[in-house]
Amino acid sequence: MALTGPVVVALIAAIRLAGIPLSAGLAVTGAAILFAYEGGVSPVVDAAVATFGQPQLIAIPLFLFMGKVMTRVGIVDDLFDVARTLCGHVRGGLGVATVLSSILFAVVSGSSLATVVSVGARAIPAMAAAGYARRHVAGLVAAGGALAVLTPPSVPLMLYAVAAHVSMGALFLAALVPGIVLGLLFAISAILDVGHPGHERAPFAGWHSIGAALARSFAVLLLPPLILGGLYFGLVTNVEAAATGAVYALAVALLAPRRVSVADVGEAGLDALKTTIPVAALILGAGIFAAAVAAIGLPAHLAAITQGWGAPAVVLAALAVAFLAAMVVDNAVVVLVITPLVLPALTGLGVDLLWYGVLLTLMLGLATITPPFGLTLFVVRGIANLPHREVGRGAWPFVILLLAAIALVLLVPHLATMVPQSSGLPVEAVPVSIPAGAL
Repeated sequence: MALTGPVVVALIAAIRLAGIPLSAGLAVTGAAILFAYEGGVSPVVDAAVATFGQPQLIAIPLFLFMGKVMTRVGIVDDLFDVARTLCGHVRGGLGVATVLSSILFAVVSGSSLATVVSVGARAIPAMAAAGYARRHVAGLVAAGGALAVLTPPSVPLMLYAVAAHVSMGALFLAALVPGIVLGLLFAISAILDVGHPGHERAPFAGWHSIGAALARSFAVLLLPPLILGGLYFGLVTNVEAAATGAVYALAVALLAPRRVSVADVGEAGLDALKTTIPVAALILGAGIFAAAVAAIGLPAHLAAITQGWGAPAVVLAALAVAFLAAMVVDNAVVVLVITPLVLPALTGLGVDLLWYGVLLTLMLGLATITPPFGLTLFVVRGIANLPHREVGRGAWPFVILLLAAIALVLLVPHLATMVPQSSGLPVEAVPVSIPAGAL
């Protein structure tokens, strides 16, 4: 484990430095290994078929389309207004509203980057005008992006479900309680606002204003329970939940008072397609690469040499490698490349893959806000117009809170497993069965 992780990271870095798209680099490398060890192209074709043999892959473009449509609707204003109306009168109310709106927007959009940009553009000026320290504001918005990584239907969660062959719906439900815990930690931090006094509480908005804000956003707020509730009660499958979300987003976008035209919806579909194609290419390249390393016995060898370590040590080592990799490469690459390498070691020790998936996603969120390389910090720096060092200083308290959340989920796995267990959803994804010789 100690040697393989750096070697894989070095290989990915070399591909990046050579200017080769990661999807192509992984596919070519994997195909070359398979051809050398198996002596033909048939294993490459088999790997490609196996990679796309999960029906739940269809959910990814549907959820991406849902997010693109809902983002074009301009929901961030409504969601931030609802959160501010509900929380603005408490100490640190705007900070709590920022956390809450980040969660809501992430559920609807499915994108952590879009969450940071959209919520940050609204929250940073409002909080700065209310007297919050700008550095703390930037850190809180960045923390909202880390929280969005854990919020269904985030891309890292969907890709982990594909890489680990677990049910996407079960994984979404597994992330619920840890996400709520992390959101509460961030909200409590905003309420305490330790070391950053000087802002004023807003007066209580009144029940009439709260009702009006909820009414304006009711259609948008209904989307999360529609998807997650349908999954929990077994009313829809993973793909059906994604299709329901896409159709519902269309209805919200096209019906009054949402000011979105059919042309806007078409552009949202095109944006979703532009996002889906590179993701699909990366899934294919990583699948071929995973088949190649399996052919040379690397995952099995890792499982053998780590068998005596014990589950806690293997989980911590895998998470540490993922964290270091996520500091320099995209989260999607980390999930798709490293997960197949460590999967036999994890399953051999009886590690719950939903629990590990939640921990991995938390670790990816941590990597996005850890100074100095966290990607989210660079995004927030531009929005907040602050030096990178100041944004990093503002992020450190939330790095500590994220570490606390990770430790809590490590020590209490039931936080991640209780909701999917109570729902009765199967953990494993069902692959597509393709008859031999069909290709």
